Amino acid sequence: MTRLTPEFIQSKSILKSYPVPGGGGQAPGYITLRQWTWGGQWVTHFYNTRTDGFSCGRYYDTLDDAKNNFKNRVVEYERRLAAFAHD
Repeated sequence: MTRLTPEFIQSKSILKSYPVPGGGGQAPGYITLRQWTWGGQWVTHFYNTRTDGFSCGRYYDTLDDAKNNFKNRVVEYERRLAAFAHD
C-alpha cells in the first residue's frame, strides 16, 4: 500500500489530500488536488492506495475551480460516510 510521503507528493504534484480509509465498497486512498500540466491545468482525483493509481479525474483551468471541487468532493465523501454509518 502506497503512503503519501513527501517525496511521493512532490513527484505527483499533489497540493492537497484528504484520507479515505476505505471499507464497505470503498477502496482506501485519498482525494487529491494536483497540478496536472505545467501550463496551469489542475485536477482532482481519487488516489487508490491498493492499486497505486489515480482515477475519477475532474480537470480545471483555474486553481480556484479545482480547490472548490476538492472541497465539494470531501463534503460528498463525508456525507456518504455519515449516511452509511446510519444504515
